[in-house]
Amino acid sequence: MAKKTISRFVVGLLVLIITTSTVQAHVGDYWLGSYTSNAPSHPSDMQFMYSSSSLGGYYTSTVFGNITDWNSISSNVNLSLTYRAPGMPSSLCDQFYQIYNESMTYLYGFNFTSQILGQTCPTDVNGNSVSVNSNWYKVAVFLNTSSPYITSSAQAKKVFLHEIGHCLKLAHPVSNTTYHGTLYGGLPYAIMNQGIPASGTAVAPTIQQHDIDNLLGRWGT
Repeated sequence: MAKKTISRFVVGLLVLIITTSTVQAHVGDYWLGSYTSNAPSHPSDMQFMYSSSSLGGYYTSTVFGNITDWNSISSNVNLSLTYRAPGMPSSLCDQFYQIYNESMTYLYGFNFTSQILGQTCPTDVNGNSVSVNSNWYKVAVFLNTSSPYITSSAQAKKVFLHEIGHCLKLAHPVSNTTYHGTLYGGLPYAIMNQGIPASGTAVAPTIQQHDIDNLLGRWGT
């Protein structure tokens, strides 16, 4: 009888440990909406086109190659990157999500400061900006090569994958101790947190379990 009690206690303890250590995602950490019916098949086989004629800052072909880090998490997500040669017909842009690698000082009528590391701008089929919880047709990703805060390829990779995560409708995690515990003021350790990775903060340099949970919650296994 005593052995059975001890065994049940051990099992209960293990279950408690597994439950409390699992990062939980919730709807506040990803956006609603999907993709319009006349758009290419998304998010499966999403093709991102690098639209600048030259690389800038720490955003190199190696950094862009990390786009596949989002693959193999969900069977519904498969990302690839294509380089657009200078002079390629702009009509081909309709087949891609575009990545602009430039000094972001002015965009869509707004002035940006050096603190802006990147920006994701979704549009409808007519090219009009839409809210993050709306259906998307296409997304333009802007990466700020003029930011003094991006001083390494590792930081550039974080910003790049963070913006690609937005294209997949992942939002910035919200502070919520019910789902995330008390770590980092209620924020989980995730690449989708804003900012540059630093020790003792919630900003991760690579995709974390919380990001994976959100992706699976948004697009399925």
